[in-house]
Amino acid sequence: MKFWSKKSFHLSFLLVSFALFSFVSDDMDLRRKAIVGIAYQALDGTHFNPRSLNDTYSKDVFQLYLKRMDYRKLYLTQSDLAALKKHENQIDDQVKVQDFQFYLDVASMMDQRTLQVEKMVSEILAQPFTFVAAEKVESDPEKLDWAKDEVELKDRWRKGLKLQVLNQVYDKEQAQVEAASKSDTVKIQTREELEIQARKKVQENMNDQFSRIKKQKELDRFSYFVNVLVGVYDPHTNFFPPADKKQFDISMSGKMEGIGAKLQQVNGYLKITEIVPGSPSWKQGELQVNDLIMKVAQGPSEPVDIGGWDQDEAISLIRGKKGTEVRLTVKKPNDEMKVIPIVRDVIELEETFARSLVVEVEGTGKKIGYLHLPKFYADFADANGRRCAADVKKELEKLKAENVDGLVMDLRNNGGGSLSDVVKMAGYFIPSGPVVLEKRRGQEAFQHADPSSNVEFEKPLIVLVNHFSASASEIFAAAMQDYQRAIIMGTSTTFGKGTVQNFFDLDNGLPNNSELRPIGQVKVTIAKFYRINGSTTQKKGVIPDIIFPDLYQYIPNGERAEDFPMADDQVPAAKYQVYRGTGTANWTSAISNAQKRIAKNEYFIYQHNTALKAKKNKEQSSVTLDYNAYGVKRKQDKTEADAGNKLVKELNGWNFFNLKSDLPAIQYDTINVKKNEQWVNGLKKDQQLFEAVQVMKDLLK
Repeated sequence: MKFWSKKSFHLSFLLVSFALFSFVSDDMDLRRKAIVGIAYQALDGTHFNPRSLNDTYSKDVFQLYLKRMDYRKLYLTQSDLAALKKHENQIDDQVKVQDFQFYLDVASMMDQRTLQVEKMVSEILAQPFTFVAAEKVESDPEKLDWAKDEVELKDRWRKGLKLQVLNQVYDKEQAQVEAASKSDTVKIQTREELEIQARKKVQENMNDQFSRIKKQKELDRFSYFVNVLVGVYDPHTNFFPPADKKQFDISMSGKMEGIGAKLQQVNGYLKITEIVPGSPSWKQGELQVNDLIMKVAQGPSEPVDIGGWDQDEAISLIRGKKGTEVRLTVKKPNDEMKVIPIVRDVIELEETFARSLVVEVEGTGKKIGYLHLPKFYADFADANGRRCAADVKKELEKLKAENVDGLVMDLRNNGGGSLSDVVKMAGYFIPSGPVVLEKRRGQEAFQHADPSSNVEFEKPLIVLVNHFSASASEIFAAAMQDYQRAIIMGTSTTFGKGTVQNFFDLDNGLPNNSELRPIGQVKVTIAKFYRINGSTTQKKGVIPDIIFPDLYQYIPNGERAEDFPMADDQVPAAKYQVYRGTGTANWTSAISNAQKRIAKNEYFIYQHNTALKAKKNKEQSSVTLDYNAYGVKRKQDKTEADAGNKLVKELNGWNFFNLKSDLPAIQYDTINVKKNEQWVNGLKKDQQLFEAVQVMKDLLK
């Protein structure tokens, strides 16, 4: 989830650029020109650090597009790159006149190579593999150069496909051994027989992959190119075609209009993978997991067979406005065909929203609130829609009614969201004062401050973060750390995204009667944000007060590992006073005690060793294709994984209770009962949360 602020902006000044077009046709060339031309006007006028369209820009686009089009270096050869080299310093000139020859040449080349590779794959998989040769395959494409020619390209595919087959043969052989240990009637197949089955399965998988590539629509392909044109500005400046923007809005608001079923494309049709509790599908009751949707009709109209359709297009037929009816012709697992009418409605995705529990610490009489916020959500299209700041305030009120002694706020994996909501939310825990600083192009930094002197929650606070806590999560954690309001606990650092984005509707650059509408929106980085102490989270992230070992601690990740991240810098600090609330007297000892416990904890020792192994695997990334050597490595990995899995278990010394005000909704709905049990059972095994509770115990002494 990207962090952005919402402001109105009209692109009427862009109309001049496109006065020469009549826009009476939905011609793809006109659409390309409109998208790129208007997007560049928006970038030039509003991006925090606009780029000059020059040879440096051109080279960056050239390198990034080829990298993204063929990241694993499995399609293009060095001769292809030599043929494309003529564009390396010309892309900036092409953009200025909306000429897309580089894009068209790459598209044509990739189409040709895809057909050639598809033929190569079939030829390779038509022959049996033997797993005795002492050869290896490099799994890290960054260590590979482009293939010299088609001979080397085919050999690269041969090794990659051989590894896929080897993996399946090994898995099947191990499954046989396990099954035979439990029954004498198991038919043992030879390695040669298993290899034939594995090759067939890999061929099926590759057929599906090539089919998806060939079905890709032109607008989707061009959107990918536009995202490179704007992506060399920074990682969070992106182009959103209309369908992608709709998905973004759903993820931000946590609601959508439709039937409430999660879908996956299988053999050309849509398979039901989950029914959302409380949704129209759930209430209607006939649509079930594993049903295949064969046809879609709008009410009594003629049904449309969606076999072979693009997944997004098929889903767009199923979604629709609240109150309208869709009729699905589905194939049940027993091959029964059935027409199921469903009236669409607004579906709220409950897993998006804030929720709380009470943790009772055994032997202490202390109760600790636990508040999980998956994202900083906001429904910008609906003034009455849900917003995380309002929801968190309600959860705090419920937790205070439970008389909790402290609070653990969980922002792990929270990728950010609404700026205004995080400022309000920080204000719940501090007296009035600055929360975050923002700097726009050519301006001095200014404050986003909490205007209210009210403190909603005054008791001790711990904030949990990890490598995937980004943007608004980092604003909240940094503010709590700078005010010394909370102890921050988490992985070695957070994501490191210290920039602000705004959406600009490209349709505003088109005449009102244009047949090209809608063409999409561009999300532009318009500002950078800073901690109130003047430093930045950009690339650096927030470094917790108490650090947990984890898988990513020795591997480049987050903003630092993105293409073209913006620079980290600083601004003058704001004036603020540190917090002097309950629990702060024990901070030093609580942090010291935690560090000692973590150093001795078997689970965290295992995590640290796993991180070291991940670093080693990154450095030594070639994989053997010899069956015996491969088997030794797989058994070693399994032994280590099994040892780690044994450490993931329910922990003693605490109990979880749902809030009294939430019990009616949870207790009398079988689906909600099951979902709540799954959530709580996961928390009971959460070592990081358990350690946060131990720290809270120390703060409350």
